[in-house]
This record gives sequence, C-alpha cells and structure tokens, in this order.
Amino acid sequence: MPGMPQLMPARCMSAATEFLKPLMVGEGTEPVGRVCLGTVKGDMHDIGKNLVHIMMEGSGIEVFDLGVDTSAEQFVSTAVENHCGVIACSSLLTTTMEEMREVVKLVHAAYRIRSRSWSAARPSARASATRSAQITTPKTPVPPPAKPSPS
Repeated sequence: MPGMPQLMPARCMSAATEFLKPLMVGEGTEPVGRVCLGTVKGDMHDIGKNLVHIMMEGSGIEVFDLGVDTSAEQFVSTAVENHCGVIACSSLLTTTMEEMREVVKLVHAAYRIRSRSWSAARPSARASATRSAQITTPKTPVPPPAKPSPS
C-alpha cells in the first residue's frame, strides 16, 4: 500500500500515547484551566498536538481537542463556548501557518478578546519569524489570572 511506511510511526505513537495517558493524567481533581487545542485547517499532522494534549491534562488542565484540519471559526467558537483561557493551534507545515494568523485575527476582531500569541516547535525559524512578526498583539498588557482565594 502506498504511503503505509509513513503512517506506521504515527500509528505507533498514537497507540503509545493511549497506553501512557492513564499514567500521566490525574483523576478526581479540579482543572486549573481550560484549553482549546487543535491542528489548523489544511494540516493533518497531530503527533505533537497529541503529546501536548497529554502533558496539559497531566498538569491538571481541561483540554477541548478539536483534532486536525480545524478552522479559525471552530477554534474561537469552541474556546468561547467552553470558557477556555487559551487557544492552542498546532501546525507542522509552513503552508498552514497562515491559519494561525487567521485564528488570532478572528479573536481580536470578532470577540474583542485581548490576547498574546506565541508559537513553539516551528517548521522553519525564518518562515516563522516572518509570519510571527506580522501578528500584532495589543499594546495593553494582559493581566495575570486572579489567584484563587484560600479555602
């Protein structure tokens, strides 16, 4: 079957993460925050996203995983509906990095949410630096989250 050798590592990684997930994720605790996570529209790569998902859950964060090929509208509407404090977009391909910019633009324009954007594990430093510089963040700093009151 064509393409089969390329799929094997991804399938192995998916099986391994499902095996490790119960060991990394604590149960019965209140989430410390909520994150909307997905791979941007046009990109089907999700190994890194799945690893981030497990690490976030293991840190006590409730994750709303949108999967792959996720539109800007899906990211923002899910984040708003579920009161997520973070929208985490994954992209492996330089051709799909523009979709991250679309998510940021939609957050700023349609929902008037103050946000900051950053990315890690970029496909190429030069392409990312160019695109990241084009995404503007508000001049007003975003205040830190309120500390929970002692019980």
